[in-house]
Amino acid sequence: MFGTVVTDVCQGTSNGLVSVNETPENRIRALRSRYENCLYVDGNLEITGLDHEQFYSTDLSFLNSIREVRSSTQFANSTGAMIAELR
Repeated sequence: MFGTVVTDVCQGTSNGLVSVNETPENRIRALRSRYENCLYVDGNLEITGLDHEQFYSTDLSFLNSIREVRSSTQFANSTGAMIAELR
């Protein structure tokens, strides 16, 4: 079978709003590596460390395959202000 490989379960994170000391580009690269082609996230899905402009200008389409997050979903900017939290 050829095409996109979908991973059933990917491990989530538990960093919360703690700064991860990496550039936004490296943060997105790490998120893409963790969640691209993932169906289920076992733990939290945390998109943090991006400022407002970076968040809205970054292609997050690699998250489109996710169907279920087994804990919480958090989007927050680099100042720690919550953009959204979904449960």
